[in-house]
Amino acid sequence: MKKVWRYIPINKKSIVIVISSLILITLVVLNFYQLSLTIQHNRMISNIDTSLISELDGLAQRIKEDTIPDSIVISQASKIAALSDYSSYNFHYAYTLETRLLELHYNNLSLHNVIEIKNTIKLLMEDFTNTQLINKLDSLLISK
Repeated sequence: MKKVWRYIPINKKSIVIVISSLILITLVVLNFYQLSLTIQHNRMISNIDTSLISELDGLAQRIKEDTIPDSIVISQASKIAALSDYSSYNFHYAYTLETRLLELHYNNLSLHNVIEIKNTIKLLMEDFTNTQLINKLDSLLISK
């Protein structure tokens, strides 16, 4: 059996349609890929935000009245500082919080007004950019 190839007429219009279709299909595939990356990124940021809030809550639970901040509290503050870099919250006070707790630890100074510190941390978890709360927490951690 002999195959007979039929001549398919190709004109400029059909070439433009084929190329346009290929470009359109490529763009749709790339858009779906970009959408999946965006969704994955948003999930990661959401997980980081949730971790930041839970670490702050854990810090508030671990500090105790008239005690020197121990290594667990400082470790918690370090986690908060690290998470704040990648969080969608603008919690720029995290490194200062870590430093204040380290200073108390190294200078063997006890925490005072812990109930007020805990309440301020809980309020900060609702609004990370509230400068009045940040200043209040800072003054509570500095006061001796």
